[in-house]
Amino acid sequence: MLTCIVMLSGGIMNILPWGGPTARVMSSLKLGHTEIFVPMIPIMAIGICWVLVVAYILGVKEKGRIAKQGKFKKYTSTGIAGDLDPTLLRPKLIWINLLLTLILLVVMILDIAPLGIAFMVAFCIASVINYPKLKDQQK
Repeated sequence: MLTCIVMLSGGIMNILPWGGPTARVMSSLKLGHTEIFVPMIPIMAIGICWVLVVAYILGVKEKGRIAKQGKFKKYTSTGIAGDLDPTLLRPKLIWINLLLTLILLVVMILDIAPLGIAFMVAFCIASVINYPKLKDQQK
C-alpha cells in the first residue's frame, strides 16, 4: 500500500521544476519554470487531491487489518500510540509554517529568486523558527 501511494505521488511530483523530466524540458527548450510549471499547477492540485483520497482509503483499510491482528490496539488521532516523539511536535506553529510555505510558492511562481536559493533560505528560516536549539534540529 505504501508503494502504491509513493508511486502515485511520485508521478505528480515529477512535474515539479526540480524533478527530472521537467528540468530536462526546461533546459532543452531554454525556458524558465514559469512558462512550463505554472500552467500545470491546477492539474497537479487535482492529482494531489486524488492521491490524498487514495491514501486515506488505503490507510483506513490498513488500520483495520492491523487492528485485526491484535498487535496494536491503542490508536490516537495521529496513528498508533507511542508512534511520535511529542517533544518534537509543533502544532502551534502550523500557521507560521503555512505562511512560510505560501511565501516560498509565491517566490517560486513569480521567479523572484532562483529555486535552490529560495528553498535553502526557507529551510533555514523554518529550522530556526520550529527548532531554535541545535540539538532539536538534529533530532
